[in-house]
Amino acid sequence: RRQKMKCLFSYIPYRIISSLFVFFLISSCGKSDNPDNPAISRFTWTYLGINYTANQDTGYINNVGPTPTIVAGTGTNFLTFTRRFYFILTSFNPGTYSLAGVPAPNNFMYIDDAGFNHGGTSGSLMFTANSNNRMSGNFSGMMTGPSGTNPVSGDFTNMFIKP
Repeated sequence: RRQKMKCLFSYIPYRIISSLFVFFLISSCGKSDNPDNPAISRFTWTYLGINYTANQDTGYINNVGPTPTIVAGTGTNFLTFTRRFYFILTSFNPGTYSLAGVPAPNNFMYIDDAGFNHGGTSGSLMFTANSNNRMSGNFSGMMTGPSGTNPVSGDFTNMFIKP
C-alpha cells in the first residue's frame, strides 16, 4: 500500500505541470485588450464559399522539431478552444513560402465543424510584416477533404508570436 501511495504522489506533479503548460499555451492564444499588449490580431479565411474568423490565434516555435507553427481557432478560452486552421513552417521571416501537404516542410491543414481534416495540397503564404513579436500576411491554396479539392484563401494581421 505504501508503494502505491508513493507512485500516486510522484505522478501528480507531472500531471499538474503538464496541465499548467497546456493552460498557459492555449490561454495566450486569445485576443486581448491588455494595455501592455494593445494590438488585437485578426485571422480570417474563406473555404467552400464560407468566410471564417478565428477568435484565437498565435504563432510559436514548436519544441518538437523545432518548427514555427501558426494556429487559429475558435473558443473563448483554453477550455473551449478548437483548433481550426494551422500551418507548420520553416520560418516566420518576411517573404513568400510555397505550401504543400504533410509531410512537406511548409504545410497547412483545416479542421471543419464535423472534425474532418482538410489537408493543404498546394499554395503559398506570404509574411508581409514581422516585428515586435507581431506578424501579418496572407495565404491561398488548394485543400483536399471530404468535399474534394477546393480553393482556400485568408489573411492575418498583428498575430502575436510567442517568444
